[in-house]
Amino acid sequence: MIIRLKDVSYCWPGQQQPTLNIPLLEVKKGEHLFLHGPSGTGKTTLLNLLTGINKPQSGQVEILGSDIAQLSESKRDRFRADHLGVIFQQFNLLPYLSVLDNVLLSCDFSKSRRQQAENPIKSATQLLLDMEISGELLHSKISNLSMGQQQRVAVARALIGNPEIIIADEPTSALDTDNRDRFMDLLFSEADKFDSTLVFVSHDTQIQKRFDRVVSLAAINQAKNHINNPANKAQP
Repeated sequence: MIIRLKDVSYCWPGQQQPTLNIPLLEVKKGEHLFLHGPSGTGKTTLLNLLTGINKPQSGQVEILGSDIAQLSESKRDRFRADHLGVIFQQFNLLPYLSVLDNVLLSCDFSKSRRQQAENPIKSATQLLLDMEISGELLHSKISNLSMGQQQRVAVARALIGNPEIIIADEPTSALDTDNRDRFMDLLFSEADKFDSTLVFVSHDTQIQKRFDRVVSLAAINQAKNHINNPANKAQP
């Protein structure tokens, strides 16, 4: 298993009951997992644990055989940079950098990703072309791109350097049906090319048929108050 959560419990500061209580969640190498649930079921909380942004109060969060819950904050940051490609809901692109430089950030933060890319500029350029970002846009500022184009840049940044795991947080929430389907085609194609494991979190169940496996977070989360937890509602 490339991802394994066992007896994981997380409680936000100020809350008396846990937001997440997951007895077991396992993901195989190369698997495409669709994890869904309405706002308040703990999707963002779970992603924060998978990426090492937060630590559980109890349980194991094993990623690539390492229990990242036992690592220091700096080592979790390093682990995330080296092994995970994260596509954020709001993209988190830097507006003052060019399209190409935004993609290269992943290699700037990780020596291993930079080595995997071999020639980072060439690799970033090819990824952007694969994502249908034309060559004349490579040195444009992010602010000059449409939302759909910015989204594809965010995917290229997540994929450069062949990360073992891609985590996507509601990446299609702002797209219409046609652009959503086109985006999904590109994401799956690139993930398969690198044999990356994909964990895709969304409330849009219309796209779940495209995935190897579908899991309802509400079904596996045994925390009694995850629906009414204000910490979750503040972080959809």
